[in-house]
Amino acid sequence: MWEEKARRFGELWDFKYCLGAIDGKHVRVQCPPSSGSLFYNYKSFFSLQLQAVADADLMFKAIDVGDFGMNSDGSVFKNSTFGELLLNNKLDLPVPISMGLSGTKTPYCFVADEAYPLKII
Repeated sequence: MWEEKARRFGELWDFKYCLGAIDGKHVRVQCPPSSGSLFYNYKSFFSLQLQAVADADLMFKAIDVGDFGMNSDGSVFKNSTFGELLLNNKLDLPVPISMGLSGTKTPYCFVADEAYPLKII
């Protein structure tokens, strides 16, 4: 399954070894009563966090909704089911493969912006 995701990223976006794209979005909400600043985000409005992982064909593969607006993308990721599975090596990802004549092993990856941790799993 994962190798097929990486193959599609290579075909469609010329990004071999990519398994998915991760990002978060603030969804504007009315301030819930007695919530204080939990839902108030750095963009100066009240929100819930939505985080998604999409494949090369722009299809959602994992979605997490409902974290407080005040939380960072990295925090939402770390506490999401997908984040926990990925960071605890429970997604059964393919092993790094040899590239070129040097035999250097290249790991598969997920692409995200600077709010997400840069790690080799």
